Amino acid sequence: MKKLMALFVLGLLFSGLVPVASAATLGEQDDGWIDEYNRHKAHYVQMKEFYKDARQDWITNRNKVREYKAEGGEAFKTAQLTAKEAGQDYLIAAVDLIDSKLVTVMFWGQNEIGNEQDVKQITDEIEEQLEALRELKADIEAVDLESENAADELEDLAKKVETRWDAVKPIYKRWLGQNLAWRLQHVLNRFDSLGDHLQGKLDTVSVDDPLYPEMEQDLEEYKENVALAWEKYEAAVSSFKAIRSESDMDRLYLNGNDFLKNANSYLGDAYLNSRELIQSYKQSQE
Repeated sequence: MKKLMALFVLGLLFSGLVPVASAATLGEQDDGWIDEYNRHKAHYVQMKEFYKDARQDWITNRNKVREYKAEGGEAFKTAQLTAKEAGQDYLIAAVDLIDSKLVTVMFWGQNEIGNEQDVKQITDEIEEQLEALRELKADIEAVDLESENAADELEDLAKKVETRWDAVKPIYKRWLGQNLAWRLQHVLNRFDSLGDHLQGKLDTVSVDDPLYPEMEQDLEEYKENVALAWEKYEAAVSSFKAIRSESDMDRLYLNGNDFLKNANSYLGDAYLNSRELIQSYKQSQE
């Protein structure tokens, strides 16, 4: 039991998890899937609490083993077995947490993404990881805790859980980013439609109207800002899709997120352009 999970650092790894996006901000494409997404998210939060409790229980029982080691006897043997049980539960909770995290981001993508090829890709990539997690969980549950090799088996499995998490992180970050980008694309599409609507309104105004030049400029600036937002969106998508390893995922994710923020800023400017144009249009119709 001395070396049990010596390299198991999932407690540190999970402490910095990127929060799963709030369903309240996902848009209103389909209230049905938003409700289901909320259930997945709630389950993830529950798994995270189970994980925290299991981790604390493992730490407590590990310390008891150290306390009773010098005494030996039945108290030490009992503490060893209890610690192994806690260690097994800890590993299972870690696997369940990773599983829930992946399922949540996959469900979001399957409903947010508007491209069948990308939907298939996120499903295939994450299902592959989920299958590996199911096999890993079965191996953890199969450990005979009363056997002489139980501690070594759990230590080896802890390393496998950590390795699996390392493999999952870039996949999760890549699709979290792409989901966010797709959400923005829905907004961009609405801005494009609004631009067509504003153009139609401007076309009904006489070029001799004193407000026409101002309205025309507002529309030009509106279209320029939307175009710039699209450029930043494309840059964000490229950055997110480039995530392939743990070594570059944070940098590329942050870059992509910055591009999305820039795109949102341009859309904010476009919104102000549209308000000015609409106000001028109303004045021209008086």
